[in-house]
Amino acid sequence: MASSSRSRNRSSSRYDCDCCAMTFTRREILYEHKAEAHRGQMTVRCEVCRKCFEDEAELAAHDREHTADERAGRCSTCGAQFPSHSALAKHRLTHGSPATHSCPQCAKGFSHAHSLTRHLQNHARQLYKCVVCKASFARADQLAQHLNSHLANYKRLKP
Repeated sequence: MASSSRSRNRSSSRYDCDCCAMTFTRREILYEHKAEAHRGQMTVRCEVCRKCFEDEAELAAHDREHTADERAGRCSTCGAQFPSHSALAKHRLTHGSPATHSCPQCAKGFSHAHSLTRHLQNHARQLYKCVVCKASFARADQLAQHLNSHLANYKRLKP
């Protein structure tokens, strides 16, 4: 069976077997595993996600899990088109999960409570306030840069 670099989970430098749930730290070990554990067993491959199965019945059961959008390589959230299932899966991560935790000070949304907690700590550290728009910053140089944007807008409006 042909092995591909699609088996690599790049974010953690680990190599995932596309025929089972095993994970390896080196590509060579993954190749050895596939040759020993899956030789002759996993002979049918899903055309959508490239996962391997023992027979057509398993593949047919698996295939029902794919949506029409997935089969077309299309994102169901934004409609963007991708050449492979792995590219589509990577893109889906950019949409994130819905924000369920909102900041009471600025209304920014977060999907995890710990992210909101970290964000609130930033509000506590923001000691430098803009006299024009009330924006606040943790460092004086950030406020100075922000004030320059107000100045640039004023110069553009000035006759």
